[in-house]
Amino acid sequence: MEPQDGLGEVGALLEASRNAPTERASVSYINQATTPRIIRQGLASRLMGQQLAACLQAAGEPLTPAAVLRGGTQLWDRARRAALAQEVAVFRQAGGKAPYLRAAGLDETSAPAKPCPHLPAIRRFVRALLDPLYDAQVVSREQYKLVAARASLLRWIISRGGKADLVVSANEAGVRGAFAVTVVRPGEIVAKVLAEDCVELASSDDFTAAEQAVVLLQQQHRDTGWNDSLAPYWRSLPQPGELYTKEAFIDEHLRLLQDQQLADYARLHRTWTREVYAGPPGLREALVGENVPLEVFVHAAALVSSYSFVFPSVPGDQSWRELRGRPVRFLVPLLDLLNHATDHNVVVERSPDTGERAFVARAVRPIRPGEELVHSYSSAASRPDRALLDYFFLPKPAAQPLLCAVDLPGGVPWGDSPPDDSTHAPLGEAAQRGAQAGAGSLVTANEAARLEGILAAFPTSEAHDEELIRGGGLGPREAVFVRFRVLRKLALWQAVTRIRAALSAAECGAEL
Repeated sequence: MEPQDGLGEVGALLEASRNAPTERASVSYINQATTPRIIRQGLASRLMGQQLAACLQAAGEPLTPAAVLRGGTQLWDRARRAALAQEVAVFRQAGGKAPYLRAAGLDETSAPAKPCPHLPAIRRFVRALLDPLYDAQVVSREQYKLVAARASLLRWIISRGGKADLVVSANEAGVRGAFAVTVVRPGEIVAKVLAEDCVELASSDDFTAAEQAVVLLQQQHRDTGWNDSLAPYWRSLPQPGELYTKEAFIDEHLRLLQDQQLADYARLHRTWTREVYAGPPGLREALVGENVPLEVFVHAAALVSSYSFVFPSVPGDQSWRELRGRPVRFLVPLLDLLNHATDHNVVVERSPDTGERAFVARAVRPIRPGEELVHSYSSAASRPDRALLDYFFLPKPAAQPLLCAVDLPGGVPWGDSPPDDSTHAPLGEAAQRGAQAGAGSLVTANEAARLEGILAAFPTSEAHDEELIRGGGLGPREAVFVRFRVLRKLALWQAVTRIRAALSAAECGAEL
């Protein structure tokens, strides 16, 4: 295994260490390096990773890039000096190698006060972290390949004139994401992808995800040169069978929703995807005679549904012919690795430079090194049911989770959704959150009774669902559906509790 250069390799550490016991990467592997590997990969890089791991373990920290970034310059300098001192000892034992020592900024007796000038800081950081952990079997070959693909994507974006001041890793929940590597000020661009390196689909108003999948597959099969030019992007995406959205939900999992409306909505999309695959007549010919398996077609539809961006038109702007006065979907490499958060720190938009056809991630508030870069997919994506159906994730746990879209008055699992539940909060509480007009309008006995009726209709309780999860008998996907039930019931219970408490307080005030 040869290490890959570039920012993305740091993701291997996070991707793997979240799901691997830390003790497997004990510092006992420090002396397991072999001379051929040292020669091939560079001793300074290797020892740096080992010493970083040792310093993190000594401090009781996890083996993650985020922990390294939290440790700051003190951790980095401590590990670097220890690694370089160890390097001196190794070369002394090997008989000197004075030219190498001079190139590394070393003398014959001590470690220097400066880093090795022949290794760029980011490359050393990434390779040093990855290599020893791979040897310690914390990073698997499959995980390494995935991270290498994302590293290749970053290098490709930059080589094409884009920008990528980030690393691809996993967040505290073990979910893939992107993290800042420098201090970012509001208004600064963290990442940029040229439009010519993106995939234009079709008007989002006119086509469903399944029909957009036909457009995507047509492009891939008809223009092999174009398809090959995007190889770094295709390799970085989930492969067939790895994406799971409403276009692919199976009946066994739909039953776990405990909601007929949600299940019917998902079945509608699943059925429509298969109908588009089976017809209309000429679809096979449109795909240039390729025998596209159903699994590949469903994957393409799920990819369009969960990874694409919708960009609105700008009146009078003629620089983007694709927009044609209406919203258009694009698959945008790299930027589709950003996770969702209501409290986002970047926005994804067309480049503010009117002479540049590109998409950018622009900071909307100060961002620290190591902080995850997140943007808001939409206000609806913070609703548990929309997040599950459209993206197969659940919103980040919060003290007061939002109600599901279907649990709002007249709610449906599609379309826009209010950004918060201020309508169900007492006026004072809603005002503290900066709520807009309509705050507190649903703090009524009728609304509390309606929400209580939804809770009473579930065949299982929140406690029962939590016990199912703790029991460990659920598969990974089944567990997500059951966690959704817990989150939905918790949001309903908290909304009812807030409303009842507000009504009770109002009655007491009236009596006084």
